Amino acid sequence: MLPASDEYFEREVARVCTLRQGKYYLKTNIKIYKTWQEDAIALSTSTLNDMSRYDPKTQAFQHTVRIEHPEAFTLRPVVPLSGAYMHRKILVLEPYTKIFRFMDLPPELRVVVYEMVLSEPDPISMTTYKFRPVRETFPNQALYQDLKWDPSLGKWTDQLPSSASLLRVNRQMNAETAPLLYGHKTTFNFNRMQDLRLFLSSINTMRHHLRSIRFVSDYRYEQQEGALAFYLLKDATMLRSFYLSYRIFFGPPHLPFDAEQLVRDSEGLLENLYLSQLKGKEGVDVRKVFSIESGDLGTCRECATHPPRLLGVEAREESGLRAVICERVAKKWPQKSRWR
Repeated sequence: MLPASDEYFEREVARVCTLRQGKYYLKTNIKIYKTWQEDAIALSTSTLNDMSRYDPKTQAFQHTVRIEHPEAFTLRPVVPLSGAYMHRKILVLEPYTKIFRFMDLPPELRVVVYEMVLSEPDPISMTTYKFRPVRETFPNQALYQDLKWDPSLGKWTDQLPSSASLLRVNRQMNAETAPLLYGHKTTFNFNRMQDLRLFLSSINTMRHHLRSIRFVSDYRYEQQEGALAFYLLKDATMLRSFYLSYRIFFGPPHLPFDAEQLVRDSEGLLENLYLSQLKGKEGVDVRKVFSIESGDLGTCRECATHPPRLLGVEAREESGLRAVICERVAKKWPQKSRWR
């Protein structure tokens, strides 16, 4: 970087022009200064070394040139005081260094900006695809209609930048944006417990910020995958709601839904939520973590042949599931339980 002194800057321009014979990229016959990275482009409707034109309105000569460069720059007019180009009028491409520092804003203003960028008004649906294994992979254009496949890079191009990239800027911004991206008002939808397990495994420590999960599956509750998913979910002490679709109560008789099994699988999560509440931290009534989303009877594909079975839990109400949770809490902490 050159010092801010105009006199020093002019002397340096003259010295560079005289000694280094830098390249001039506006395609004129005069070599004056070397631009950064050698990729500035001058665009004009006329030849650049043509004589300027007289404008009768302004009563002055004009010559308009548009310059493009991938980095921010300013055009600084200088007049060298010595050297081969002494007293010549020169426009120098200078990097723009007056950069606004976002992290200098107060934390409350940064949060406002984060909310504008990261807020998702609609639930985020997380889905996995399993393809038939083949010897060589190939791009599936049906899943990426508006993108182009670059075989040299091995990925899709022309994708819009993701706002989630803010988490990769630095540790401070990661700590400030993670609660908004994974928590706040964000709800994650999953079709299968396997999808939930893979998602929880991939986000690692970000599980702590999750606040709302919605299980919108047409399938039954998968106990093996569910146990693994809830084991990872036990770190989500900020979780406030786990929605279950009423469809999990419908199914063939040999695959019943067991509310007690669901509570046993999620016992680690319920314990951490309950202890967090007892410690005076921001907590949630563990009886209300799970909720069942109602729907019209007959909308699932097996309702006609397999009516809902109660099995001690009301298929359309949450009271049965809450009763199981309260009983589990009373057995686990008989001295501290408020709902015995």
